[in-house]
Amino acid sequence: MATMKTMPTDDEVEAAGCADGGEMLLKMVPSERRNFVVQRPQNWDSEPRQPIWRCLFHLISLITRSVEGVVTVKVKGVDPTVKADLRLTRAEVKTFKKLGGLAGAEQSSPGP
Repeated sequence: MATMKTMPTDDEVEAAGCADGGEMLLKMVPSERRNFVVQRPQNWDSEPRQPIWRCLFHLISLITRSVEGVVTVKVKGVDPTVKADLRLTRAEVKTFKKLGGLAGAEQSSPGP
């Protein structure tokens, strides 16, 4: 999956001043993420833009930061821009599941 989804390269992450691809993608507003993906098409037959292990690292950081972000905002009431520790605890995963994952978090978020 990490090679089929558009993940930022290490150079793009560094240029954005981020620690990893997850942080970079989550800092983007939806239209920026959409443009990022459209400008860098990736499919099954395409050669990854960087080594597979780096694609996987950035995908895992995106997943981890997403889970931590939902739990941090919904339960702890902390600003989601606070640095994540990138270590999911059993309690964080259970809370994320209880909240309904990303779909549940989006449904309960106030609109603009």
